[in-house]
Amino acid sequence: MYRIIKLIILFFVFLVFVYKAFVFLDPDFGWHYRMGEIVTSIGVPKTDPFSYTMSSFHFVDHEWLTNTLIYFFYNKMGMVGLSIIFTLVAFTAISLSGKGNILLFLLSTASVLPFFGVRPQVQSWLYLSLLFLLIRKQNLWKKFRFLVPFFIIFWANMHGSYAVGVAVLWVFVLTRSIRLESILMADILIVTVSTLATLINPYGFGIWREAWMQFTDTNLRWSINEWMPAVFSFNLPFMAMIALSGVFLWIYRRKIVLEKKVLYLVFLFQALSSVRHVPLWVVIAMPITIEAMNYFIEDLRNIKLGQVRLRKVLKFSIAGGLAIFLLQAFFALRGAESFNEDTFYPREAIYYLKQNGVCGRVFNDYGWGGYLIWKMPEAKVFIDGRMPSWRWNVSVPKEANWAMKEYSGVLSGDMGFERVFDKYGIGTVLVPVDKKESLYSVLARKIDSILFKKEEPFKLKEELTDKGFKEVYKDNVAVVFKASDCSLRI
Repeated sequence: MYRIIKLIILFFVFLVFVYKAFVFLDPDFGWHYRMGEIVTSIGVPKTDPFSYTMSSFHFVDHEWLTNTLIYFFYNKMGMVGLSIIFTLVAFTAISLSGKGNILLFLLSTASVLPFFGVRPQVQSWLYLSLLFLLIRKQNLWKKFRFLVPFFIIFWANMHGSYAVGVAVLWVFVLTRSIRLESILMADILIVTVSTLATLINPYGFGIWREAWMQFTDTNLRWSINEWMPAVFSFNLPFMAMIALSGVFLWIYRRKIVLEKKVLYLVFLFQALSSVRHVPLWVVIAMPITIEAMNYFIEDLRNIKLGQVRLRKVLKFSIAGGLAIFLLQAFFALRGAESFNEDTFYPREAIYYLKQNGVCGRVFNDYGWGGYLIWKMPEAKVFIDGRMPSWRWNVSVPKEANWAMKEYSGVLSGDMGFERVFDKYGIGTVLVPVDKKESLYSVLARKIDSILFKKEEPFKLKEELTDKGFKEVYKDNVAVVFKASDCSLRI
């Protein structure tokens, strides 16, 4: 009976993941698809092919091979096929770490569900799970460690999280050497070769420049939701996992080897500092937690009725884990449904622009950049999801040193939009319609203005109208403005 219930739960969770991947259209999906098309047709680009603000920037597509696969499978199988593929990837990652523990499985899948979708970063969960399985099992490590450099080469061409894999290797080998009080030269050699192997990619050392640029960009943690610290989000299963694993790890800390404890704490710190890393911590924490729980189960064998009581506790725990998953799934799916073409993306507005033409270049919303690259590839974008960290100190005429700064400056009013628009020849503006503010938002803004003397927020749409732009299209999602004298901006 227990096995049947377990299978039903697994199947239900699988369907939830597939549905979430299908209804949630990631803002970056469009540029991933178009990049795969470019790589397939003409090869890997060395400068940005999609934006006009930084078209000379030495763009590093650290997931070029994944983009090629997304392009191929989407054309063959559509979004349904991609949803199933990415669900299988996520489930394999969790299964390799979970060893059939249904409680941890529920908490883990619930923890990563908000971050799941048809997104290249999902595969990093699988690669990290495979790597951690290999290094924590001494028999597997001794047998297959010489294949690690080839695995890292593959990872480095599939996704930028290869840097995480290299870091894990170094931390694990060095802390193991400290614990054993012996320099493990063979392992250090493998890790060194693996590090150098990352350079076997179309960009060479450029992928490390890209990884370092994102790792050191503190601006990401305060401007992009997914990079923000965990204190700014509420993830109940993640907190439950921290509590559960923390208790068992503390009780059996003397039995858990040093290298595992170090990795647990390093990834926990990363998850707390940026919610994007929560799934990576889950992958690391699951097998360590299971190991500590197994020590607990062994101790119960020496206690009268210990096993009987444990089974009763597990029944209630699994019921609680299922309740937490259902609650998380409700909010995650509700949020996912708001990121579809009908409610979030400017599908009809793009159709209008295709039918009626574009005046000069288009100033677009950040969250729509990838969608425009996909649906209107003939018009380059001002900004998209690849570009928040892009900055360089060069003087390229009619291009930006930091497009994200200019974008934020236009929206905030700190940087005069007329100067920016004249610089790039922008004559069309595609931005979201104003949503009705909640009572809470109105009150918060009023309190800020009274207590902190804050001015009313800059209203770009009103400024556009005052400066001669005309509203030519509007629906429930998007509004389009065009310059009255288009010839001046082309």
